[in-house]
Amino acid sequence: MEQYLKDLIEQYKLATGIKSIDLQSEEFVTDFTAWLNERQQIAKNYAYFLDAMELHFAYADCAEIGKGGYDTIVKPFKTMLITPASQSLPDSEFQNRVINGNVRISGNKPILVKQVLGKNQYKEIPRDIISTYITQNPAKASYIFGWENLHNTYRNRIIVGVYGNIYDKNREAKLKLIKDFKAKLNEGNLIDDYTTMGDNYFYAVGTDVEERKLERIRIKTDYDRESR
Repeated sequence: MEQYLKDLIEQYKLATGIKSIDLQSEEFVTDFTAWLNERQQIAKNYAYFLDAMELHFAYADCAEIGKGGYDTIVKPFKTMLITPASQSLPDSEFQNRVINGNVRISGNKPILVKQVLGKNQYKEIPRDIISTYITQNPAKASYIFGWENLHNTYRNRIIVGVYGNIYDKNREAKLKLIKDFKAKLNEGNLIDDYTTMGDNYFYAVGTDVEERKLERIRIKTDYDRESR
């Protein structure tokens, strides 16, 4: 939970360009709360954006990773949530959908990491239980480390994206993070899209819902949606 809040505060600082803050300041609390509320509104439109892309994110065999009550996009859906910030997700709204833990990728296998009696416990997550993994606005590139292996080996579907206000100071850095990630993905079963809506922007890459044959020829291109 503590790391979750640190990540949110760091994203707030990067988006606003504020270098230092006073966590005890009433002004910071007011501004940070308003920023979180704005992000939650943008997140609703981001979910519509993913739906228009026909990505598989609103179902019980999909898991949102590492998000909490302030930045989840799957509250209205059946999606599972795997997160160390489970305390920020009210039982009344997320009953039987939350697993307290995290996911790490080992080779091409998603591993559930849970703390049991102060020690990490590791368990592979079966594909017939969770077929798709989604996260958005990753605070660090390390948070999606290895996710390309799930997509490239057809082990699981993935959905990774960013959203925010077009005037955010870190907009270009966030778009670059996803573009760099996209460059690691096989194009043969990949969907990606970028759009703006008013003052908001949305960019996501994900695995096509349609099952593809392993023999399919994959064509890499230098296509850059931002440069169109």
